Amino acid sequence: MLENPREWYEQCEKYAVENKYSMDFGVFFVLKPDAPEHIKDVFRKYIELCKKPFHSLGLNVYKNNCIIDFLPTENPFEREQIEVAKQLIKTGYLNNNPFFKFM
Repeated sequence: MLENPREWYEQCEKYAVENKYSMDFGVFFVLKPDAPEHIKDVFRKYIELCKKPFHSLGLNVYKNNCIIDFLPTENPFEREQIEVAKQLIKTGYLNNNPFFKFM
């Protein structure tokens, strides 16, 4: 069966904590704590898809192939995405090693 990443986004969006600057397909957001388990599983796939565009922003500071910090930025969207990424790392949805794959 073919999977559709757009459907992942649409399913997860219903349980999303709204970002201030962007809620477009392809950006990070945080799930509400009451999201069902099957949505959390779909969300992990969505995050796996979105991590490459996030890393391509070039804001990560690495040590031993792990993200240890983020560069400062004046861009409000980038700052928001950094804060969301920190929350995703803290909750385990995003690994601080960008070369690690959950699936």
